[in-house]
Amino acid sequence: MHTTQKDTTYTKIFVGGLPYHTTDSSLRKYFEVFGEIEEAVVITDRQTGKSRGYGFNWLGEKKRLSARETAFLRVRARLLAFTTR
Repeated sequence: MHTTQKDTTYTKIFVGGLPYHTTDSSLRKYFEVFGEIEEAVVITDRQTGKSRGYGFNWLGEKKRLSARETAFLRVRARLLAFTTR
């Protein structure tokens, strides 16, 4: 069975350097000011359940970002890591 994957080049944003207390909901809330967030996920360690310090945001289909906007959000994500510690 062949499944079709959607292109997430300009809708999936990597967010690194997150404080370890960041949750899926706080990550979503921070980025909602930029538009609809389809999903926000903080990656956790399978054994301990603790944050690994990074995650992803998937923007809604209506909000495809340009490469410039994607770069801007990556910078904002790094600022988030420093301002919430």
